[in-house]
Amino acid sequence: MTLKRNNDRVIVAGGGPVGSLSALILAQRGIPVTVLERETGVQLDYRASTFHPPTLDLLEECGAETALLHMGLKCELSQFRDRRKGRIAEFDLTRLKNDTRHPYRLQCEQFKLVEWLYQELAKVPGAELRFGHAFTGMKQTEDEVLVEVDTREGKKTLRCDILIAADGGRSEASYSNTGGILNWSCSWSFMLASNSSVRRLGRGSSARKGICTTEPPPYVGGTLVVSNSCNLAM
Repeated sequence: MTLKRNNDRVIVAGGGPVGSLSALILAQRGIPVTVLERETGVQLDYRASTFHPPTLDLLEECGAETALLHMGLKCELSQFRDRRKGRIAEFDLTRLKNDTRHPYRLQCEQFKLVEWLYQELAKVPGAELRFGHAFTGMKQTEDEVLVEVDTREGKKTLRCDILIAADGGRSEASYSNTGGILNWSCSWSFMLASNSSVRRLGRGSSARKGICTTEPPPYVGGTLVVSNSCNLAM
């Protein structure tokens, strides 16, 4: 099956790590791409700061892996710790040396990756990064996708053959395309933390003795288990 092309580019809704990386990979293959980012520049509040071995393997071809190695810190040992009991478990990632080219975790804030991706996109002909363009909706016809955005100059409608939704967990692009139903690849995931002070909680979460969770809080032995669906500010 061959896709009939009516427009010259792919549009990516969201200029975070996923959206900007997707755009760079497309642009490096000669596919014109436009990234729509609602903010006016690189954001510093991305939560994730760890890159795992399989991810680093995948990032080699586009050049991001080399950039990350220059910006981050290698961590060959990974621990789970309890405030009272100390170390619970330790994983030696060097044991993976026969299974991956990166037998370690790399500690590097995601905004550094995004900043590098923006710089690389600016070098590739056919790649366009539009800041201050907030995705608000879409309409799909038999021939194309009409993308609606809010800008400082007012509302605009852009056209493309393919729209990639990379605008976060509360994706307006995914919501528009599924009639109000979001499809999740994983219903629950958790992170470990040990800060007893939670100053701000997101929608749908609850606080009790410094615990933030969307379920009855699992709190054993001083280890705080926090759902990543909460908007948490320490």
